[in-house]
Amino acid sequence: MFGDRYCAGRGRAAVLMLFLASALVVAGLTGCLGSSGQRVFIDAIGEEDRLALDEVRDFLLEEWVLERGGSAVQKRTSLLDEAQAAVEALTSEKTVNKIFKARLLGLDYWIALRRGFDVDLDEVVDEIESLSRNEEFLYIFRSLQSRNLQGRVRQLEAGVSDAMTRWFVSLLLAEAVFEAGEYERAAVLMDELVLTLPDFTHSWLIEQRKMAVVLNKATAAGSGSVSRPKLIRQGYMTVGEMLAVIHQSSDYLSTVSFNRDEEPAALFALASGAGFVLPGVAAGARASRRDAAWLFMNILSEQEADPSLKVIYSEMFGPDSGMESPIPDVALDDPAFNAILLVVEKAVMDLPDGISFNPGGELQPENYFNRIEQLKAVY
Repeated sequence: MFGDRYCAGRGRAAVLMLFLASALVVAGLTGCLGSSGQRVFIDAIGEEDRLALDEVRDFLLEEWVLERGGSAVQKRTSLLDEAQAAVEALTSEKTVNKIFKARLLGLDYWIALRRGFDVDLDEVVDEIESLSRNEEFLYIFRSLQSRNLQGRVRQLEAGVSDAMTRWFVSLLLAEAVFEAGEYERAAVLMDELVLTLPDFTHSWLIEQRKMAVVLNKATAAGSGSVSRPKLIRQGYMTVGEMLAVIHQSSDYLSTVSFNRDEEPAALFALASGAGFVLPGVAAGARASRRDAAWLFMNILSEQEADPSLKVIYSEMFGPDSGMESPIPDVALDDPAFNAILLVVEKAVMDLPDGISFNPGGELQPENYFNRIEQLKAVY
C-alpha cells in the first residue's frame, strides 16, 4: 500500500533500534480527555473495523513473541503476510476518518520495518501527524528519530501521556526504561502491562519483570569496579570479577586489600598469592562452582580461625579410609574436594539436583550474590 514510500538512508538505524523494543499492540478504541481530566475512550472506528484491527494486533503480537523466542523466520513471515493483507483490506480511498487512516498508516510502516525495509522516519512522522497528533504510532516513530536512549524515553513518555491509545507505546516505554537501567520502574510498568495485554504475551512479560527485580536488587547492592547488573545480564563472571564482587560487598578479602574498588586484575594477583584462588586458574577464566567453593572454603577457615577446615574432608576420605566420595561427580582427587564438601556441609553452597555438585558448571552471578548474602548473615 505504502511501498513506494520506503527509502534507504536513516531507516536502517531505525530498524536496529526497533529490535531493542520490538513489540506491537494496537487497540481499536481511540480516546480523548473528558471534562474531569481523566482519559475516556470513544469508538471513533466502526465495530467491524475495530475487530479487524484487533486481528491485526494479534497477528503482529504473535510474530513478536515468536521472534523473542527465536522461532523460525518462516512462521513469522507468514504472520506478517496475514497482517499486511488485513491492513490492505481495511484501506479505502473513500475512508474519511483521519484517526483510522493514521492508525492504518502506522500499522503499514510498522510491518515494513518488521520485514526489514528501510523507512524514512521524517516522512512517516509528517504523514501521521498530518492525520492525527494523538496517534500512538506518531510517538513511537518520533522516539526512533531520537539520537539517544534518553530521547527515546521522553518521546514514549509523551505518548503514554497524550496518545489516544497507549498499549504499544506503554510496552516500548517499559522496555526502554529497562534498557536505561531503571529496573524498579520497568518492573512496575510490566506489572501494569500484564493486566492489559493479551495472555500470550504474559510469559515474556513475567520473565522480564523477574529480571528487572533481580537487576534492581543488584543495583541497590552498590557499584564499584564491577557492575552486578552487567554480570547478571551477561550470565557469567570471570574469576577476577568473582573476587571483585565479594570484595566490594564485604571485608572477607581485607587481609589482601583495603581498597574495596580494587581493579579485578590487581585483586586477583593479591588474592591468588594469599591462597584464595584455586592454583592454576587464570583471572580471565570464567568462574566455575569449583572456584567459588575454593574461595568460600578459605573465607570460612579465616572467619572461624580454624586452618583445619582446609583439610578436614581430604583427611577423612584419604587413601587409607576405603571410603568413596559422598558426592558422585566430585572425585576424591579433585583439587577442590575438601572445599566442595565443606561448603555443602556448611550450607554455603548446595547440590543443585540434591545429588551432584556440578563443580565445572559456570558460576551464575545471581546465585553467587545470594550466597554472599547468606554468608554475611552468619559471619
